[in-house]
Amino acid sequence: MKPVTFDIEAMQYLQLFERFAGAPAKDCISQENLHFDTVQEQLLFVVDERYIGKAIGRQGANVKKLEQAFRKKVRIVAFSDDPCTFIQNLIAPHRVKGIACENGVVTIEGGDTQSKALLIGRDRRRVNQLKDIVRRYFPIEEIKII
Repeated sequence: MKPVTFDIEAMQYLQLFERFAGAPAKDCISQENLHFDTVQEQLLFVVDERYIGKAIGRQGANVKKLEQAFRKKVRIVAFSDDPCTFIQNLIAPHRVKGIACENGVVTIEGGDTQSKALLIGRDRRRVNQLKDIVRRYFPIEEIKII
């Protein structure tokens, strides 16, 4: 697990986030999502659990302001010291039966086939994004969805 480094663009996003939301962000990750043959760029901000309410704002007001300022979709996720809780926060609003973390392997019990498909994504894109994000903070080797 390497220390997290930021480029200039990420630092600017973090600074603007803190100015608009009034809450400190732990990380900013830029993602590209494939949605019906179009690519949408999304910014994922990781915020400490204590500040998640302040970061989102009343009725999502801060998220809406940020989306207008960045002209990108914005997601705010609560960070947890427990990798299973952090993964649960990342995959929300998808419901899973359970998440187990053992020896660097995270096992997500998806339930029905539609939930599993949404978690895995086309060409394992979503599960690989999830693994990359979680590896920034925790020493995991693999994520399995059963």
